[in-house]
Amino acid sequence: MTRKLLPSLLAAMAIFISPSVAHSRTAFAINKTANPDEFLQFNILIPDSQTLVGSSDSLFFIQAVDFSAQAAALYAASNIREFGTIDVTTGVFTPMRNITGILPNHNITGLTIDPATNMVYLYSVHGFGGSTPGALYTLNVENGTATVIGQQGEARQVGDIAANAAGQIFAVDLDTDSLFSIDKASGSATLIGPLGFDIIGGGQGLDFDPNDDTLFTVLSNRDQSTSVFAMIDILTGAHTPVSDFAGRSMKFTLGPDSDADSDGVLDGTDVFPLDPTETADADGDGVGDNTDAFPLDPAETADADRDGMGDSFEGRFDLNSNDPGDVNLDNDEDGATNLEEFEMGRNPIVNEGVVITIINAVL
Repeated sequence: MTRKLLPSLLAAMAIFISPSVAHSRTAFAINKTANPDEFLQFNILIPDSQTLVGSSDSLFFIQAVDFSAQAAALYAASNIREFGTIDVTTGVFTPMRNITGILPNHNITGLTIDPATNMVYLYSVHGFGGSTPGALYTLNVENGTATVIGQQGEARQVGDIAANAAGQIFAVDLDTDSLFSIDKASGSATLIGPLGFDIIGGGQGLDFDPNDDTLFTVLSNRDQSTSVFAMIDILTGAHTPVSDFAGRSMKFTLGPDSDADSDGVLDGTDVFPLDPTETADADGDGVGDNTDAFPLDPAETADADRDGMGDSFEGRFDLNSNDPGDVNLDNDEDGATNLEEFEMGRNPIVNEGVVITIINAVL
């Protein structure tokens, strides 16, 4: 195979060797440690840079939030059993329905919308804790009726729930500091593993990035002296901190795809979401196509003298990367110029005349 045939092959391989899809999404969060509660916005690529949208007493009882399909509306459920929407431009909660069917003495702690079916699920825990099982519900958004799917005692103090792209529901449990999966048909919980964080306290948040199904969370400890924005491994339950949230307890959800560098390409498809000059890397070599002199060749990125030969190639074979005149030389006297050797992926200082003759005959 000659080097001239490599670009098309490399372009196909880029599907497998390019960097993973960037986490994108604009996150919206309710800071439960503020008074009144604050409604914040941030990009999960740069979570330390948060924008205060507004402060509102209407958020005080909100303990569960999630976006509808295509992020058309931000839904919220409150401890006083109201279901409604939060205006993402003001942070004001507007009730739509009174929620009926929640078990006595239970508080709503989780809300998720199954992206596979658009079904709305709620979770509640007993207000007095102890050994009383929590409960999973479906919610009819047209009339506010919550229907119990089932109760379970394995995770008694669920702080929030989230459904991934396949519709599997996960939950963080404040009692065991662990991640659980929740069966949508029965409400039963299966332990996945410990989070590695003391999350005893309120205001935990949980949601998936729909671009790559990474589970994100905000975890705060008992006295809210420590809180982190983190990723959770859904196979082990372990959390990986992304940013220190300085003790703030937050309910959060991920919203519309974002464009952190304002280059017109959404972060979910932008290989360089924080670089406005680059958006793609076809050969997966870590150098953006706009900068890469050989965007389909992962072995080369620069051509200082613009002679068509990569600097790495020239350096490897003692050619001059600052002299375009060596492009037409035939150092090994095998009938092929240095440029032709480069294009065919061959050694320009080893005579390969027999091979070149055969290739030329074919061409």
